[in-house]
Amino acid sequence: MNEWIDGRWESRVYSNLPGLLKVIQPRPLCDHLLAKRLVTADEYEGFLDKRDSEISRSLLVSILPKKGPNAFDLFVESLKDSEQEHVAYKIWPESSEEDEQLEELDLKRELKETKGKRKSVKRALEQKREYQSDLRKQCVAEHPRDLITPNIRQLEEAQKIEILPKIPKLATPNLAATMKELGQDVPYLRYVFAYVTQLELCRCMRVCRAWRYWSSRPMFWRTIDLSRKETIAAMTLTCIKRRRVKAVDFSWSGVTQRQLRWICNKVASINELLLTGCPKSILAAFFRCEPFLPALTSLDLAWIEDLDDQSIRDLFDSDGSATKNASSLVDLRLTGSAITDQSLALLAAASPIRFTRLDLSYCSFISDRGIDALLSTNSGLCRAVATVNLSGCGRLTDKSVGYFRRCPRLERLDVRSCVDVSASACAQLVASTHVARLVVVEEKLVESRRRTTRE
Repeated sequence: MNEWIDGRWESRVYSNLPGLLKVIQPRPLCDHLLAKRLVTADEYEGFLDKRDSEISRSLLVSILPKKGPNAFDLFVESLKDSEQEHVAYKIWPESSEEDEQLEELDLKRELKETKGKRKSVKRALEQKREYQSDLRKQCVAEHPRDLITPNIRQLEEAQKIEILPKIPKLATPNLAATMKELGQDVPYLRYVFAYVTQLELCRCMRVCRAWRYWSSRPMFWRTIDLSRKETIAAMTLTCIKRRRVKAVDFSWSGVTQRQLRWICNKVASINELLLTGCPKSILAAFFRCEPFLPALTSLDLAWIEDLDDQSIRDLFDSDGSATKNASSLVDLRLTGSAITDQSLALLAAASPIRFTRLDLSYCSFISDRGIDALLSTNSGLCRAVATVNLSGCGRLTDKSVGYFRRCPRLERLDVRSCVDVSASACAQLVASTHVARLVVVEEKLVESRRRTTRE
């Protein structure tokens, strides 16, 4: 008699079953499950004639929970091997408590070493003062009538007096003098710090003033990765503003609506903002800020739960201030959202916005009608778009591929994993006269000749 051996199937999988059936790609997953012997050869052959949703439901409900106590861990590993890390993290987020403890021990050890270095420097300064004091006493004893004490260096060079061993010159506290003293080492530090992680750069700031000066340069802080952080401290937000950061990654993090509103109002240098997997409530930060990140060119809203047409309407309304302030936006990613054809029609109506890159993969509610409205000749968006990702959209047919003949600047079109889209439709698109520079790289993947040659 088969029983549920691992309770994580019920707490992690069955509770999120409707959402998992939409995002899991079962066919590449089955290859890794077969390699790990979680799926037999007969079961694998039985999946060939089934749809993706049927395969996912049978795997998660009927087959995998009955494969033993290690089935859940092997299932999560198979998701990561098949490039579905976002699904694996949603099912079973990895714990980083052990890494944080090791990092804390390293910081304590380095702090102890730094204290030891400070004590040695202090001891060397005391020896240097004693050495100079002895030189002055000897100088006064030999020249009691001189009103001006001779230079200690001249006296040392002339008489070769060695009361104490000579101590090397220490770095001066003045930053300008320190940089002048480093001389040719400055480019060396600059190239070395280019290969150092941001966590290590924070540790390098504690060494000396010169290292702090170069490790805090904006060239090393153009991108800050805060993904999968449960909480974000206020000091981190201050550093983002101070370093003039260009790209911030808040994917799957615990950033709050108040923190995101502060960034939108205070940090005007951000070009790329990633909010993958964040809660839908933080999007309200965009509605109450002025201006709306005037330099923003790329916005990632992938895998935000319950991201629907109302959210897109509030963000890109055709007559509101949000559209005016987002006029510089050229890259929009809405992967895995619940938007419909209404959202695509709204994006086409937002006239100041001209997207060149648009990611609508795994949006299962959009159809051919929405693509027709998005690429309408009246909107002007068809003349600007260059890269479109529609992979995993199950309601699209060959008509959607034909609508891209209106796009003269099209460089890449991805319709893989679209069941009702045939390879012949992509071949007809390549054969059209308006986009003759396109070639079929893979099945249902169209790219420009120039891009293929460059890669």
